[in-house]
Amino acid sequence: YNSELQTVIAGDSSAIHQAVSLLKNAGAKLVKPLPVSVASHTTIMKNCSENLSKRLLNIEFTNAAFPVFHNIDASCKNSSSDIIESLCKQVYSPVLWSKTIKEMCDDNISTFIEIGPGNVLSGLNKRISKDIETHSISNYNVISELIAE
Repeated sequence: YNSELQTVIAGDSSAIHQAVSLLKNAGAKLVKPLPVSVASHTTIMKNCSENLSKRLLNIEFTNAAFPVFHNIDASCKNSSSDIIESLCKQVYSPVLWSKTIKEMCDDNISTFIEIGPGNVLSGLNKRISKDIETHSISNYNVISELIAE
């Protein structure tokens, strides 16, 4: 659930192709298959989540020094056990991006930094709230410029 105007679906490729056809016929403005290799954030990934959980439980983590928002339920938690649980659930649960960003804004967070290739999340954030300040960082030079500001 990326924004009020954008929802992503995932699943078996034949079901996705059928859904694309149905959505277009129903009048959806834009239906675009994404080039991904796995059905992330669906129950198809439950086994992967269980494997991740087993591995993470063998690593010693401390509680986060700052609040961590979880996009599986838009909650804010900082205990290591809650973070591990949420991370494992995120593998097979829908992403509540819009709800999470709104919750962060309600907690007076107004500046967001997207780290990685592209600026998809920054664009989504601007659609969720015009008041959000966003920065997209895709390389070290951009990080240096942002820190210098």
